[in-house]
Amino acid sequence: MRAGRALYRLSPCAHRCREIDPPTARSGGDGPGPGDPGYRPVRVSYGGGQLEPSSDERTLAVLAHLLGTFVALLVIYLSRDRRDYAKAQAAETLNLTITVTISYVVSALLTTGLIGFVLLPIVKVWSVVMAIIAAVKTSHGEPWRYPLTLDLVGG
Repeated sequence: MRAGRALYRLSPCAHRCREIDPPTARSGGDGPGPGDPGYRPVRVSYGGGQLEPSSDERTLAVLAHLLGTFVALLVIYLSRDRRDYAKAQAAETLNLTITVTISYVVSALLTTGLIGFVLLPIVKVWSVVMAIIAAVKTSHGEPWRYPLTLDLVGG
């Protein structure tokens, strides 16, 4: 973030966000900038989702991250007609599940070379730690994107 300027998120899902630099008097725009009198932050919605998720959306997102595939599928099914924070986070949970399943299969195949015995516990610990971090982040309304996962299911 550059000094004196604010960047705004347009989407509730971190990996699908675009950032904009609102016009300010300092940047040559025609409006007051951050720190100027009369400045109000820009509130933008994306596809029906709100910039700040509601308490219900955060709760559904936390449940999807902690309880896994079945709850994530249920959240996506229940919010199929709209695009919101909980649905995007449930899609992230499904992406993690698919990636971890593929990692388990590859690790199981590599057990013949003994490297799989090392990879299996690493994948398990990584998936549990990432789910806990995701639950904490989403409980605060922050969008979460799992690192090192395939992006197969869109929210």
